[in-house]
Amino acid sequence: MQIVIDVSEKVYEFIKEFDFIRKGKILPKGHGRLIDADELYDLFIDGTQGYDCTTWTRIEIGEIIDDAPTIIEKGGDE
Repeated sequence: MQIVIDVSEKVYEFIKEFDFIRKGKILPKGHGRLIDADELYDLFIDGTQGYDCTTWTRIEIGEIIDDAPTIIEKGGDE
């Protein structure tokens, strides 16, 4: 199981020595929405079943990415 929480710098400084925090990953401020790459891959594969297509338009690619399930929403710039 993974849990993502937003904490202040002061709280982080206090808890970062705990093993479960120290082994965690810090997401950069202002990151984009994080999606499941495996699910995105499946969306591309499912979209081509039965078709002989070798290219996608930028609009089609954008729509598939937009439809990919969001795991973590876009981060703030604070």
